[in-house]
Amino acid sequence: MDLILIILAGAVSFYLYKTYKDYISNPKNQERFENFQATQTTQQVFQQLQQQQEEISELDKVRLGEYGTLMGILGYVAHADHNICPLEEQMVKSLAQDMINDMPKSTPETFDLLMEIFQQPSEEITTLCARFKELSKGEYKKQLKVVEFCFALGYADGSLNEETREAIIDVAAMLEIDNKDFNALYEDFAESQKNTDSASNAEAMTLEEAKRIFSYQEGMSDDDLKNKYNALIEQTKQNIYDEKNLNKSFGSNQIADLRHIQEAYTLLQNHNDAEKNAQ
Repeated sequence: MDLILIILAGAVSFYLYKTYKDYISNPKNQERFENFQATQTTQQVFQQLQQQQEEISELDKVRLGEYGTLMGILGYVAHADHNICPLEEQMVKSLAQDMINDMPKSTPETFDLLMEIFQQPSEEITTLCARFKELSKGEYKKQLKVVEFCFALGYADGSLNEETREAIIDVAAMLEIDNKDFNALYEDFAESQKNTDSASNAEAMTLEEAKRIFSYQEGMSDDDLKNKYNALIEQTKQNIYDEKNLNKSFGSNQIADLRHIQEAYTLLQNHNDAEKNAQ
């Protein structure tokens, strides 16, 4: 069985590599990338807007900054399949909080504005990637980390569907991520997926295991569970804006651990509901 999984993973990896390479070289996409290059002139508009910040809304100020632009990119990827799973949303919320912690002039409303940009993407992905490339010029590792986080969102629900895969390829191509780096990211996440599937097939998570993960005590309220869930996601997920994480892989272990937390949370929510109904 393991041999079959390895062969399948290799075949899918080769297909994704070929798809990414063909996607970039396809003449039909050349016009799109010419449009993308032309979109970089939007930076001129961006600079004008920066000079007139007092005349634009607070939402637009956030939207045009690096963090708001990144949230728009993540929104594009997460909405590609028209289905954002709870873990995807929580990972983005945790990232938004990392951004808030790194923003010297953030306000209590800034978090809500970042999440609004993610939940209601309104700009073309070409515009978003052009602006992010300009704002992160000379920071290739950061750009690569963004694509890695996109993969993490794609695998959050257990599988990378075609729509999300195409969206990630869009972002990687427009950020000019090297083929070798792109394939390394995919293979890392594919390996993590294979290991997680093997573990799931071997033995489903038990309620006792879920309680252990959450240090659960009988009588914990739904709010207690939610707070613990948020804390576990925050502790486990990677802050992609922390420089010490730029050379650390996100895929191999952390996405599997995050999904275990999500599975445990669902089990414990169901346990609490059953306890309430039994009373």
